[in-house]
Amino acid sequence: MKNTTIDGLATRSPRVRSVSGTRPTTRTNVRQSTPKRRNNTMAMDVTPQRRRATSPSTNKPNLDDFLEPTHGYRDPMEVNFTDASNNDWSSLLGEIDTNAVNNTEISDEDILAQHFDAGNWTNEDNDLLAAEFGAEEDDQESKKKPKKEKPKKGTKEYKKRRRKRIGFSIFGIIIILAVVVFVWGDWIISKLTGGNSGMWDMISAMVSETVPFDEDENGRTNVLVFGTEGYDMSGSSGKGKHDGAQLTDSIMVISFDQDTKDVALLSLPRDLKVSKACSAGKINEVYWCFNQDGNDEEAGAQALMDQVGNILGIDFQYYAHINWASLVNIIDTLGGITITLDEDINDRGWTNAVAKAGVPMTVNGEQALGLARARHGTTGGDFTRGNTQQKIVEGMIQKVLDNGLGAGEAINIMNILGDNLRTNFSVDNIKAGVGLISGFDINNIRQVPLVDYENNVYYVTTSTINGISFVVPSAGSGNWKEIKSYVAKMFSSDPVKREGATVAIYNGTGTSGLASQEQSALEEQGYNVIKIGDATNDLCTAKYCVYSLTTDKPQTGQALATKYGVDIQDGSNLPQSLRAAGSDYIIIIGAADSVTE
Repeated sequence: MKNTTIDGLATRSPRVRSVSGTRPTTRTNVRQSTPKRRNNTMAMDVTPQRRRATSPSTNKPNLDDFLEPTHGYRDPMEVNFTDASNNDWSSLLGEIDTNAVNNTEISDEDILAQHFDAGNWTNEDNDLLAAEFGAEEDDQESKKKPKKEKPKKGTKEYKKRRRKRIGFSIFGIIIILAVVVFVWGDWIISKLTGGNSGMWDMISAMVSETVPFDEDENGRTNVLVFGTEGYDMSGSSGKGKHDGAQLTDSIMVISFDQDTKDVALLSLPRDLKVSKACSAGKINEVYWCFNQDGNDEEAGAQALMDQVGNILGIDFQYYAHINWASLVNIIDTLGGITITLDEDINDRGWTNAVAKAGVPMTVNGEQALGLARARHGTTGGDFTRGNTQQKIVEGMIQKVLDNGLGAGEAINIMNILGDNLRTNFSVDNIKAGVGLISGFDINNIRQVPLVDYENNVYYVTTSTINGISFVVPSAGSGNWKEIKSYVAKMFSSDPVKREGATVAIYNGTGTSGLASQEQSALEEQGYNVIKIGDATNDLCTAKYCVYSLTTDKPQTGQALATKYGVDIQDGSNLPQSLRAAGSDYIIIIGAADSVTE
């Protein structure tokens, strides 16, 4: 029977293997529906749930229940179902199943599942399963690319591969070096700027426009430079720490004008009596008083800037704390420096530094450090030491200007400074500083002494108070007025104000009041006019005549010549009555009817 209906329902019998055991000619690909099995015993795990539920070995139906839907059915062929025995019925079902195989396709998976569920697993089924998995493995092997043979040495392919390997190796080395340089640079810059900047900030500063230094109300930038005596920034020296390691025995002020590149240096004596000191009362204690544990650099530096600013009457924009011991390595890296001192030094028994005034000398790092610390066997003691330190700074700048810095020297100095310098400079300031040094003339550096032996000028003096030796203002302890006035003049960017030349004005015309008007105009421009009066009209036939009575203040003469549009004349032949005032320059109004702007 091809189609059999039971109780009006069409039944499709699955196709099974023929009795002879030959495989059906049409089947689906087992790989599309059958998961991988490692061996035959795993077949039960992959049997579909619906087939397990109807397997004859696990859920055989009762014969009476099965025949119940056929009661009362009459086949046209008049087959008597009710009289059929159990054996006949089973044969009938077998015939249906056998004939249905011609019209229904069944997969190998279903065939294997039927046999396994029925307990009729045979060697042929094992062969079928192995064949399917073998086919899948063969298919996977076919997808694998054949292993490519290595090219022989000397061939073009070999050379091409070798170039690639070398290129990748070089690229890798460059990346590693870049990372190392970046990390090292970030550490150095962070150290130099007190943590204010890093490598990214440096890169950004290099590609951006130059940011100028901060300035005070007079257009100048003031930097406080102070040095401690320890052989590292924590105060270690030799075998351990000493009590004075964090005392600022070197205090220097650097004031500069970014436009004119005028630079002024001023040193303060370490024994100067001040109010912010917390122990003996000296200025070299202030930094330590506000940073006793060594962990608050900014607080100590700010306290010292406030104290020095109050003494000199200026505001500080930056500070630099340097370990003076690092001078040894820095100067040696530069190959030594040449300096010329203003005083003889014979510090035998102390630093053993010996030098002759006015004689250029080339020193190495150890020799320079000895001179920087020498104060015995000198005329000015601590004042001499401050002056010597300024000369050493000038010598270092001159060496860099003369020879420049090679890459190795620059890296070495940055390494040295990284461990021996603390500052609040940013990378923008460093870039601006490089631009400031470019084309810089060492002659633009001026020393501003508080004690000038040659000119008999003393703005400070020594004094013993309660058994302690101090340096105090000459005007009296705590009276900084004269020092502030002196610093304001010497830190000015105007050379006329700095020279402080005296001027006398005489009216040689018949118009009264011209000398007084000229005095007011000059004083507004910073000139120091000490006398006005009248002169005969035969001394100056031009509008203005300017005479010089000194050779020490050339900047003022140049300024007057430019202002009046005249050449400076020698005033030694002028009448004594005009020279008696003792002025440095004499101006005679010859034909003017109004003051010069």
